[in-house]
Amino acid sequence: LSLGWGGLTRKVERSLEAHKFDPEAVELLNAELEALAGIRNWIHRTSMAAEGELRRINLRLENDPPETLREACQWIAWFNMLNRTYNRAGAGTQLDVTLQPYYERDKAAGILTDEEAQFILACLFINDPTYYQIGGPAPDGADMTLALSFLILEAAHMAKTSVNLTIRVHEKLNPRLLRRGVEILLEDRKAQYR
Repeated sequence: LSLGWGGLTRKVERSLEAHKFDPEAVELLNAELEALAGIRNWIHRTSMAAEGELRRINLRLENDPPETLREACQWIAWFNMLNRTYNRAGAGTQLDVTLQPYYERDKAAGILTDEEAQFILACLFINDPTYYQIGGPAPDGADMTLALSFLILEAAHMAKTSVNLTIRVHEKLNPRLLRRGVEILLEDRKAQYR
């Protein structure tokens, strides 16, 4: 997220320059550059078929890192669609912690309400069945539950689809998060058991 597709491309180009005398590395890095060019081309062509805000966001994401919660969720959706091109994919991310900086910045700027955030997250879940986590212990053992953790949980409920969302349970977990998760689980009956 911090580099965006353009930043990832520049990072690979720097690596290519640093390893230009290693034929195996050159072959691998050139393949990565081709893949990134294909990704950016796909995003560009898809963006041109969209209109308005969706076109603007995706054209920006073709090269630049996301700046808002909506852009971060759109970038994650692109990444997950690409990931599924090659395999069934696996775990996503600690979604509440990953998106927290975008959420806080947008709220402080007055460009995002909790209702809008919840809707954006629900759209991500409808688009993307990747496995995400919320809550859970920080490295020091403290609880990582955030206000955004609850919005993510409610967005999963709003999506009314099977969302691969795990509440990371531990001794210090906010009991409200666990209780609400169980309530939604029983109400929606959309859980996947493994």
